[in-house]
Amino acid sequence: MLDFFRNISGPITMHLELTEACPERCRHCYNFVREPNYSFKNITKEDIDLFLDDFKSNGGFHVILTGGEPLLAFDKLLYAVEGVKRRGMSLSVNSSLMLATAEKMKTLKEAGVDHILSTLFSHDPHTHDFIASRTGSFNEIIKGINITRGAGIRVSINMIVTTVNETHVYETGKLLHSIGLNKFIANRMIPSTLNSNSLKNEFLITEEPARRMLDDLLRLNKEFGMTISSCRALPHCFLGDLDEHFAFTARGCNAGKRHLLVNCDGTARACVHEAETYGNVHEIGIKGVWENMGKWRRKDLLPKGCQECALMEICEGACRQIAEVVSSDWSGVDNLDKGPDGLRKYHRGVTNELVNFIKKEKFFVNPEIEFRKEDGCYLIRILGAKCVLIENHFADFLIKNQETQQTFALDDFPERNAEELGLYLVYDMVHSEQHTNIANSLIEQYRR
Repeated sequence: MLDFFRNISGPITMHLELTEACPERCRHCYNFVREPNYSFKNITKEDIDLFLDDFKSNGGFHVILTGGEPLLAFDKLLYAVEGVKRRGMSLSVNSSLMLATAEKMKTLKEAGVDHILSTLFSHDPHTHDFIASRTGSFNEIIKGINITRGAGIRVSINMIVTTVNETHVYETGKLLHSIGLNKFIANRMIPSTLNSNSLKNEFLITEEPARRMLDDLLRLNKEFGMTISSCRALPHCFLGDLDEHFAFTARGCNAGKRHLLVNCDGTARACVHEAETYGNVHEIGIKGVWENMGKWRRKDLLPKGCQECALMEICEGACRQIAEVVSSDWSGVDNLDKGPDGLRKYHRGVTNELVNFIKKEKFFVNPEIEFRKEDGCYLIRILGAKCVLIENHFADFLIKNQETQQTFALDDFPERNAEELGLYLVYDMVHSEQHTNIANSLIEQYRR
């Protein structure tokens, strides 16, 4: 299976900013530099249609509706949700949920919103409110989570980890589990060049707290069965045993390779944390800003050691923004980089047990996956923003079997390649006929 996203024809996911306004003023946010009298911009319905049409025409699959706080522009949020669904794309919403009401959440659910990603900084109200710069925000978010779940919308929680809350991951996850949430994501903070220099040391955690963060997530999974993840890029050489840390792998940098951000005024960024913009969609379209982001898809943006690493295509050198903050060089090293020496072989979930299972089982292609032809390969959209690249002959086999709905065995599969078929099973591109526990557990790991 290929992981080389550097030459794909267009973005997979668009983060669409509906408003810059937000009731919180989080210390780490790239918008924190705004003065209290800043005049916040809001998107128009005409621009929502323009941006969605342009994104769809360039092969886009998934839209993340975000802000600021999109619930502050509820009419635009609802209009965008309906527009995304009408164009046949998938969507999710990023919201603090502080402004959630039963009526608004019921309306969003009926419009097609089934998942919202929210943020909680700590189990401790004082710590959360300090980071959010808003007294009472902890209680407002907990209330909003309960209202949203009551409306039938699934909620996942993202915790941004800084030096202020680096010891709070386990207790925060435990609190969330106690109120019925099962998906918990913890990410180290990525400082923005837009942040004040005086705050950067507060934001950037080092090796010990980063390892504690991952250990605490694994502990939550083991003790409570929580689905855990860290969706910001981590150096895979830092993780050590990659099979043990399967939930945190294959999380290379998405900026300019899979994702782009379109601000409510049409300006585009590859990464929400960077200061640079790459043109305006009004003037040069999605295709134009994507071409301007070409530096993000160049191998020379990575440190030399990463360019020569066997896992380069999966890890992608981890976070370029952190490298720039730490070393003032986009091609510098991530502060958690350990170097390629001593890396263990990574099986990507394809164990000997799974290979033996594959040799005896029959499979069928997931009817929900979508295909996009690229230069020399195919892009396969699995679920939401989750995509992989595969070689043409494997894609041709999947397309044919998806159309005919035929079951197949390993002997029917190209090259009788058990490892490749195992990856497709792990990544939910194919399903086993018997839906055994081993297959289902591996699929669930990938969906983290």
